[in-house]
Amino acid sequence: MATQRTPLKTDLKEKGNSEMSQADTDPETDTNTRSRRAKRRAVYSPEVLNSIKLDSTLNSFKLDITEHMTQLFTTFQANQDAKFSTLMTDINVIKQEVKEIRYFNEETEKKINVLSSHYENVLMKSTTLESDYEGNCAKIKHLENKIEDINRQSCAYKIEMRNIPSKSQESTQDLLQIIDAVLKTLKIDAQPTEIRNVRRLPGKPDAPRPIVLELATSTLRNRIIQEARNFNKSNTTQKLNTSHLLIAGSPKPVYIGENLTYRAKGLFFRAREYAKQNNYVFCWTSNGQVYLRKEEGSKSLIVKDEDQLQNLEKGA
Repeated sequence: MATQRTPLKTDLKEKGNSEMSQADTDPETDTNTRSRRAKRRAVYSPEVLNSIKLDSTLNSFKLDITEHMTQLFTTFQANQDAKFSTLMTDINVIKQEVKEIRYFNEETEKKINVLSSHYENVLMKSTTLESDYEGNCAKIKHLENKIEDINRQSCAYKIEMRNIPSKSQESTQDLLQIIDAVLKTLKIDAQPTEIRNVRRLPGKPDAPRPIVLELATSTLRNRIIQEARNFNKSNTTQKLNTSHLLIAGSPKPVYIGENLTYRAKGLFFRAREYAKQNNYVFCWTSNGQVYLRKEEGSKSLIVKDEDQLQNLEKGA
């Protein structure tokens, strides 16, 4: 095995000097050294400086843009915050108004409910009153019919003589003389006891007031009425008038008929008007009842009240 030998420091130094000397004298080595120096000087060339300047300008522009965008965003954010704050304020105001409206509506609904309840109570009371009114009307009509029946029964013994002039300070005796003249004209014999009462009814001041004769029996009453009709039929040119009763002055017709109740008189008047308008030949009264007949031989119709006449007019 060969033994390695460590170079001495003197040898190394000499070797280094030798290399440096060689480098100084070697043209290739000198060229390489100048090339490296040229490269270090090329870092500060105009191209590099322009590039550095451009980068600086871009960086400055970026900073300006960033700062401007930041300002815009900050302003936008501030505007948005202000608008949002205003919007929230408006929303709160609207909420308050909605709350007030809701409260008003609730109070209104309560009042409406109260009014509705009152209306229902009033309607119920009105229905009750209407029912009571109808019941009372039915009762009143029933009572009126009863009173009418009583009055009709009272009139069953009475005769009414119309268009007979009265004397000044006329007495009952004067009226009895008129009755006696009527009975003689109709050829009816009547005892004084068969005459219960005689009087004049209230009437118009410019017309003779009717004379009411109350008799003892309805038979005598009906006979007098029938004989008066027969007399007029037999004496068509000289019907019963004031001359037959020995009353001075121009003759005036005398009418003898039933003494009707107040309601029957009104109904008889309406029935006569209806008969004229609808070509009914006959309209008369008998025992306090009003009758209509269209023509000779046709069926007679009893008129009970004005409602019946109205129904007849609707059906005519």
